[in-house]
Amino acid sequence: MKYINEQQKYWANPYDEQNYPIAYSKYTKRSEYLLSVFSKYIDNTSTILELGCNVGRNLNALLNAGYTKISGVDINKNALRECKRIYPKMNAQLINSTIEKWALGDDKYDCIFSMAVMIHIPYESDWIFKKISKRAKKFLITIEDEKNITWKHFPRNYKKIYCRYGWKQIFTENLDGPDALKGYVTRVFRKNRFYFF
Repeated sequence: MKYINEQQKYWANPYDEQNYPIAYSKYTKRSEYLLSVFSKYIDNTSTILELGCNVGRNLNALLNAGYTKISGVDINKNALRECKRIYPKMNAQLINSTIEKWALGDDKYDCIFSMAVMIHIPYESDWIFKKISKRAKKFLITIEDEKNITWKHFPRNYKKIYCRYGWKQIFTENLDGPDALKGYVTRVFRKNRFYFF
């Protein structure tokens, strides 16, 4: 796979232990929180895609909660391989791709969500948000850091981004946990049926 920046190279094969794929499987409180959000807005017949699914911890939690039409995209081939090892019974479509490349496709999903992933997309790739808006049919959910800047953190206000593309924010929450999500913002958007691209 060809990478277009240092961030893609890093996330395709992280070299620090805290970002190894196996480390992600341990943050179960994050998935429990995600389910608490999903249970309020997303029915279990929905088609769902996670941007940056890593080892599939969130997808596995959704599956165990009765969501069966699940997919995930991730840049890290080792993470997707680890997903199949850790959750051998998980029936999900797993796509090894950068989000930028995935965004050029045309499959649509009832709900597209991200958790601590879009923060790592450099600003030059902001064009993907319009593409994501087109590929989500009903809901978008972001659980993202909107403040901290580093060489691999690019904060954004997702309300400003998605409302510009015809989405209505129907829920927001500033997080005080769980785990490393302290300081993150949860936003749930519903598509405005009167908006056309």
